[in-house]
Amino acid sequence: MLRIAWPPRWSLKRKAIAIAPRESETIFRLLAENARDIVTRVGPDGLWRYVSPAAQRIIGVSTEALVGLKTLDFVHPDDRPAMLERMTRLQEGQDEEQQPTFRIIRPDGIEVRIEASSQVLFDPVTGRPDGC
Repeated sequence: MLRIAWPPRWSLKRKAIAIAPRESETIFRLLAENARDIVTRVGPDGLWRYVSPAAQRIIGVSTEALVGLKTLDFVHPDDRPAMLERMTRLQEGQDEEQQPTFRIIRPDGIEVRIEASSQVLFDPVTGRPDGC
């Protein structure tokens, strides 16, 4: 008599492989969207591609309005030269991470000190820097 385990092991493995990327994104969204710190994804062009909801509370602007802007759009004028140098080093791959402290000016005029942690992300195909 032939016995077949149900469900077949190969189907469980295939299902796990299909679920893994979705579960990974779900976990990321859960963490990023409930964090008290701002989580961003900055493209190689310096534009914000993703901004977590904490930005609304800290920067005073909706996340939808922030996507497509650059970090320097909010950096205090006195801090821009140093911040631009740090960002350029990241974008050009000279540094893999930075921990700058800078000030931003919210639209309501309030000045806020930000401690950031940025790490270069690399394109998995080309190996080139792909934002942070």
